[in-house]
Amino acid sequence: MFHHSIRKAGLGAVLLVALAFPAAAQTVVVDRLTLGSAASSIVLKDLTIENSSLGADAVRALGAAGDYRAVADALRRLDASVLRIGSIETNEQVGKERSTTVLENVEFRNVKAGRAATAAVAKGRFVQFRDGDPVGTGAFGRMSIRDADIAYGLSLQAPTDAPGRDLRLVYGAIEIAAVEMEPEDGGKITVDRVNVADLRARPMPKGWIAAAEDFAAGEDFENLSPQRKAALVKDLDLFFSSISVGSLEATGLRFVVADETVVIGRIAFTGAAQARGPAFVIENFSQIDGAQKSRIASIRFSDWSIDPLLKGLVEAFGNPAAPKDVPLTRLLPSFGGMQIRDFSVVGLAAGGADSAAFKAFDLRIDNPNGGIPRGLRIATDGLAVTVDPKDPDAAPLVALGYDRLDVSMAFELAMRDGGDLEVKELSFSAPGLCDIRLTGLFGNVGPVLDAKTSDAAMMSLFGLTAKRVDLVVTDRGLGNRAAAMEAKGSGKTAEQIRREAGGMAALAMTTTLGSSPGAKAITAAAVKFVQAPGRLSVSARTKSPQGIGAAEAALVSSPADLFGLVDVQASVD
Repeated sequence: MFHHSIRKAGLGAVLLVALAFPAAAQTVVVDRLTLGSAASSIVLKDLTIENSSLGADAVRALGAAGDYRAVADALRRLDASVLRIGSIETNEQVGKERSTTVLENVEFRNVKAGRAATAAVAKGRFVQFRDGDPVGTGAFGRMSIRDADIAYGLSLQAPTDAPGRDLRLVYGAIEIAAVEMEPEDGGKITVDRVNVADLRARPMPKGWIAAAEDFAAGEDFENLSPQRKAALVKDLDLFFSSISVGSLEATGLRFVVADETVVIGRIAFTGAAQARGPAFVIENFSQIDGAQKSRIASIRFSDWSIDPLLKGLVEAFGNPAAPKDVPLTRLLPSFGGMQIRDFSVVGLAAGGADSAAFKAFDLRIDNPNGGIPRGLRIATDGLAVTVDPKDPDAAPLVALGYDRLDVSMAFELAMRDGGDLEVKELSFSAPGLCDIRLTGLFGNVGPVLDAKTSDAAMMSLFGLTAKRVDLVVTDRGLGNRAAAMEAKGSGKTAEQIRREAGGMAALAMTTTLGSSPGAKAITAAAVKFVQAPGRLSVSARTKSPQGIGAAEAALVSSPADLFGLVDVQASVD
């Protein structure tokens, strides 16, 4: 490499002169060619170019071009049937980190205007350095590439005054076999195969290397100047909007660290441009950690995006002269959904029996533009838990005769226009135990969510109102088990135990709730449910359309007074 002033004075012109008089198609051989700078360099050894549109002098002059932009412009003039390179060594310096990658026996075929139809690499290796010391190494086997725009890929490393708006193809497809890595924290990672398709990007004003240096600086955002905050959030937003991957897949992954082993059959990413609406899946996950083994058939993420978060940061900090207070809820990304299927944890030391498992877990969030969700659902199906007879907390379940529970739970919320929050479902279901389902409607939730500070949110909580609550409890065996347990050794039948329990419930509830029509309805239904377990339904609606607020509820001195504010219905099927 040459000093910038010398290069500017004349060596850049060497390349222009060499390209101005291209030779006829020929075979060009160059022993060594160095591109880039000290911070970002590419060293090519043993070049052979068959049917080259550039002569040997023009190829050698690429090393005097001075920057990646000039090299990329020159390579757009390259046509060749075959470009063979004995080895390519790349060195990238980002802050205190430096990485070196060596590709061996590289071959590009059918090169037109600096773009190769296919490419292949026999093998490669890489090393990560920090402060000059190696902190991670790796190697991989054969790499196959389709549709590689060599010239455009190099141009991305250079600063530009006209980054453009379109994401252009860099690689059509890349396949890498037999990847091995030894990270800084020890252990070993192996991957059978990696596939990447439709990798697109556009230039950044500073160039990709300089942009990466900015993000690797590890600055404390809170203590930055307004000018630096503005520049950083804008660069971050630009960075994520300047690259996209059509799909990425890795198969046969294995992570080994100390006594922990993780095996993943497949990881796959498919997505839209700029990370909007992607899907990410993990399949056949298993982990052995000491005396415990866990397994997951699949984990899937869909429609998750940080784009709303980035836009919110730019809105808040993008103007250094007048930083803007925005609600914290504006800084939430788009979450989308997550599904987990067939999860289990096995205690190896306990003979291999499952200690916990579930069939499915679903998370759905309705906030496509980020911010507070308009809807939320969390559900777990078939959560199987072994009841440990030695656990003191499990003693009541053990006494009732339960050795294993199969539980399903769901929680679903939805925001309504006008600031009301509907609890569409809060449920618990366990065969042999019971089903519980709660729904409700609450008002004045909007001001809490729109508050710009935590203090304002706390003040808004006093304005919340309750408008409606519905509760349904279905006995699925718990009542009969409890009565049978109490009857043992008492000389009474289970039916007698239930009648006595119903009488005690009537006395206690009448004393506590009073004798209003609503209180009588609840008491009568509860007594009937205890004596003949079935399906208990309780519905309460406020007489005022605005609901009952926190301040109003605080003035209620007894449950009896509360029944004056609501209409209650209760029944047992």
